[in-house]
Amino acid sequence: MYDGIKQLTSADEPAFAKAKAFAAYCFAQAGGGGVMRATQLELAKIPKLAPYVIVLGVIEDGADFHVRLAGTRLVDEFLGANPTGAKLSQILKDDEFGKRSWHIVRETLRSKRPVLNQPGRTRLRAKDYMQLETITFPLADEAGSVAKVVSFYDYTLEKRPSDASLSQF
Repeated sequence: MYDGIKQLTSADEPAFAKAKAFAAYCFAQAGGGGVMRATQLELAKIPKLAPYVIVLGVIEDGADFHVRLAGTRLVDEFLGANPTGAKLSQILKDDEFGKRSWHIVRETLRSKRPVLNQPGRTRLRAKDYMQLETITFPLADEAGSVAKVVSFYDYTLEKRPSDASLSQF
C-alpha cells in the first residue's frame, strides 16, 4: 500500500545508526522474535535513544491509540507540543504523514511484528529537508496480546541550497 513500509526482520535492515541500535535493543529484549513484553521496554537502559521514542497504548483493538509517552526530540522536531495523554486521532492529520502513521501502527498491531518505514526525503520546514526512518515494535501484555506499540524516529536534516547560490549556475 505504501512504498518503504515493510516487516522488520533484522536489526541490520535500518539504514540509520540510531535506528539500528534501537532495533538491536528490541530484538534482544524479544529474544530474537518480533514481540517483546511491555515490561521489557526499559528506556533507562537506552538513554541516548529514549528521546526519539513514542509509546502508544492500544484502544479498542486499534480503533485509536493513546499517547503514553513522547520523547523530547520527537516533541521538538515533529510535534511542537507534548502529546502525552492525547489520542492519536487528535494529533494526526489526514495528510500523507498521518495516513502512513496510522497504517504503520495498525499493521504492527495486526501482524504482531515490527515494521520498518523508510520514506526517504520529506520536506519538513521552509529550508530544511529530512531523511526519515521509523521502526515500530509491538509490546505485549502478560496474556500475549499487543497492548502497546513503540515507535522510534531516526532522521537527518540537511540544509537546502539557497536560491542565491543556485543563481550562480
